[in-house]
Amino acid sequence: MKFVGRIGVVLAGYGLAAVAASGAVALNAATQRGFDRSGGMSAFGDLVLFLAVFAVAAVPASSAGLYFLRGQGWFWSSLSVLGPAVALTGVVASAIFLGSSGSSAGRDSMVGLWSLYAVLRILAAPVCAIVFLLAGIFAPRRPWRLALLFAATVEAAAFGAVVLGVLLRAV
Repeated sequence: MKFVGRIGVVLAGYGLAAVAASGAVALNAATQRGFDRSGGMSAFGDLVLFLAVFAVAAVPASSAGLYFLRGQGWFWSSLSVLGPAVALTGVVASAIFLGSSGSSAGRDSMVGLWSLYAVLRILAAPVCAIVFLLAGIFAPRRPWRLALLFAATVEAAAFGAVVLGVLLRAV
């Protein structure tokens, strides 16, 4: 398959994923028509739903793109360095969130501000884990594969630690 055809396949897959995610958001909004929905909270919930459905529906397109990139060593060596570095930010965000949730640090303090931003990074952890897992599966060389699978594991563990911490505090 030619280069343009490969790009077309990947872009078509992402387009279908966007249509599926938009449909999920529309279906969710239709089922909540009679309820009083707060504008900002509802919009954020719709955004999270869209991103979650898009991330799962884009797995085939991402897999195709990663398969097409198997011969590009510069891509894989860069990704195998960036993957663990990005995963480290997930660990830091989880530590900040878990460390500041029980403290008396107010939202005006620097720790409170970092904790607010940490939530956004924690929400991105499952998507990062999926991306690193797929990249680890398709990586052509063992060192790259191990680095990316390590990054996926770290992302999943950071997200799991936050979920477990929140659940334990609720009890």
